[in-house]
Amino acid sequence: MMMEYCGRPESFNEDILRNMSKLIAKEDILIHLGDVCIGNDIMWHENLMDHVACKKWLVKGNHDRKSNSWYIGHGWDWVGYQFSDTYYGKKILFSHRPLPN
Repeated sequence: MMMEYCGRPESFNEDILRNMSKLIAKEDILIHLGDVCIGNDIMWHENLMDHVACKKWLVKGNHDRKSNSWYIGHGWDWVGYQFSDTYYGKKILFSHRPLPN
């Protein structure tokens, strides 16, 4: 499916999952900035949750149309449309879409 949308090879998502399982520690937080999957939602969520043992936050994108409770029920620890925090004196906005300053 990704080959049709943007020319990515079929193994692209599997490669990402495999690499994440090697790089992300249990005490880390994975922040996904939306469009977590397009189709086969349950399968992709099961694959992601099986490969990543850390806390998982989902900033919903335009293709993430299920309810927040659906995502929480499928392994996400936090779900929302955006959040911000201050790092090294700079305010950082986490969102799927760029927003004006």
